Amino acid sequence: MKICTDSKAIATIDLDECLGLSLATINTNFELLKEANCLTSEEIAEKQTEINELTTKVSSLSENLYKISQANVSFNGAYDPAQLITSSRVVKVDRLSTGVFELSFVPAFSDTNYLVLGSCVETSISSKYVWVAPVSQTFSTTTINTRNENGDFVNPNYVNVTVFTK
Repeated sequence: MKICTDSKAIATIDLDECLGLSLATINTNFELLKEANCLTSEEIAEKQTEINELTTKVSSLSENLYKISQANVSFNGAYDPAQLITSSRVVKVDRLSTGVFELSFVPAFSDTNYLVLGSCVETSISSKYVWVAPVSQTFSTTTINTRNENGDFVNPNYVNVTVFTK
């Protein structure tokens, strides 16, 4: 038999909703329920297991945050200035010279420890393969090179860049 000595209403929270709450909030609700004698020993053990599972999920999400893309851009590098096709967090692409592009991020990253991945397509028949190589990174910019299969700098028609952070 459960006896609630406290009249505070504590809402039931779905597991998915818990991921949006801080662990401190979840633990506070749990402690209020325990103090109010609204839970049996079995329910306390069950809730503690749920809190442990949430702690593990939050830890896993934090460790794997770098897998989530933080910036993306697609642009046409054949034009000067480069023409943005789609963009997320990349506000500007400057062509510094043939095959050298600087991407500007807003807001800037908190450090320079981010991963830049890119691909590009050159539509001319003489260039079958083109590739993207990051050259330098700052908090607010990254510079990339685009080259053909011979290693020559080229201005591809389609360049896609994705940035991952830790």
